[in-house]
Amino acid sequence: MEKQARPDFLLQKIYSDGQNEAPTVYHVHELEGDWAMGRRGFLAISAIGVGILSGCSNRASFQQRLNARKQIEANAEMKKGDCEYGINAHSDRIHTLKINPESSVLVSGSNDQNIKLWSLPAGELIKTLPEGSSFILSPDGKLVASLSSFVRADINLWEMSSGELLHTFDCSPLRIDNIAFSPDARFLAAVDEYSHTLNLWDSHSGEEIKSSNGNRTNLYKIAFSLDGKKLISVSGNDDKYLSIFEIPSLTLLHEIKAHKRGPSSNICIDIDVSPDGKYIATGADDRRVKIWDLTTGKLLLTLSGHQTYVYKVLFSPDGRWIATCASDIKVWDTRSGKLMATLIESGYTQIDFSPDGTLLAAASKGAVSLWSIPAGNLMKILKGRWGNISVSFSPDGKHLASSTESGAIHIWEMPSGDFINCLFDASATVRDKKASHFKYTNTYGQIIYQTVPCGSPIPPNAVCTCNCVPGTYSPIKQPTYPSGTGGGRICTCVPVCTCVPIK
Repeated sequence: MEKQARPDFLLQKIYSDGQNEAPTVYHVHELEGDWAMGRRGFLAISAIGVGILSGCSNRASFQQRLNARKQIEANAEMKKGDCEYGINAHSDRIHTLKINPESSVLVSGSNDQNIKLWSLPAGELIKTLPEGSSFILSPDGKLVASLSSFVRADINLWEMSSGELLHTFDCSPLRIDNIAFSPDARFLAAVDEYSHTLNLWDSHSGEEIKSSNGNRTNLYKIAFSLDGKKLISVSGNDDKYLSIFEIPSLTLLHEIKAHKRGPSSNICIDIDVSPDGKYIATGADDRRVKIWDLTTGKLLLTLSGHQTYVYKVLFSPDGRWIATCASDIKVWDTRSGKLMATLIESGYTQIDFSPDGTLLAAASKGAVSLWSIPAGNLMKILKGRWGNISVSFSPDGKHLASSTESGAIHIWEMPSGDFINCLFDASATVRDKKASHFKYTNTYGQIIYQTVPCGSPIPPNAVCTCNCVPGTYSPIKQPTYPSGTGGGRICTCVPVCTCVPIK
């Protein structure tokens, strides 16, 4: 298409519900490419009084965004993790990672219907909890509550230290959507969105305390107040109510119309409680984030600026900042509502704050990004296997775990971003894949278990782990490495094994 000269434009987005955004000057001297008509309102061009449908995009604007991202990434430090395809922690997508308060155990949940416990930082598999996909940890880290992604009618309660199954809560015929522990881990709550049902159990005895199905809203996400005396719920359907219940009676204290119906067809809303227990944050498909007083239910702040639905809200550990996820990530001051930073678009899936609140980790398909808070500068890019799904900082701030669609878990050292290892479970690894499994002591005196492609160099002090998987073992020829590379050794364990054939 022929290029056409144009003046600068003052553009303002005006949506069909009457809401609008501040005008922005666009220095557009040439327009090229095919313009696509969107469906979310229109752009009012006040400079020439001509309306252009909003959601318009062309190849030039895409290239500008791409160039902007490349420029930001050029100033960040790149860290790479050696996690070969086929060497897995799970055999399917890993969507949830959590680390216990002592920073000694990582828990991973996957679509392969297994929840696994791993030692940190060693990375050794401790226990596999079957028949579960989604899970939560109790605040003290002593209990794991798991939920199957298939049936979703049973909740299993496990003891973290022993891996023992303590209770199974039969919720049939309900289909459980969300579960939550009270801060003291005494109560376990569950919600079924479509039947409007809340259930409350005593997590120690396993007895049901209360069941309430008289709610008129489609309950979706739940969270306890910091003192454990209230249960907060948000509805994920068109009504989008914020409801606050008394514990343990489940008496409804407040019911508030929290968000308007958004312009998109996505039914999406998220909730988070501030670390001091005073505030609630909600986000929805009306593109807004709202902060509420937990005691009174009064609306305190409305945060606007996202262009698509908000699917994640997260307070920083000190409560000073809140990060909100849509097509981009924004960081706000929770006291004033001031926008502190907007992180570039990259298809983020999950985020997590470092314990001191100075870093935000964001998982995207290509890499895990580490951003400084509140400035929003991209500090490091952690590039392991493609398809990152989840991230989790250890509470001591020394490690970051990230997971992928293909079943890999990377462990990174913080704040350096150095790659430590990939977690390995032979039962989840691709059949006939060969690898060397060894342990070594790092510079901090920590024992680390690592799995690398067969024939790779290993650290000078590494000790091979042999006979870890049944199979036929064949030693390989000792390679010669240039001076100063690797450890100059491979995992031979001659004559027992070098590589681990996975059957």
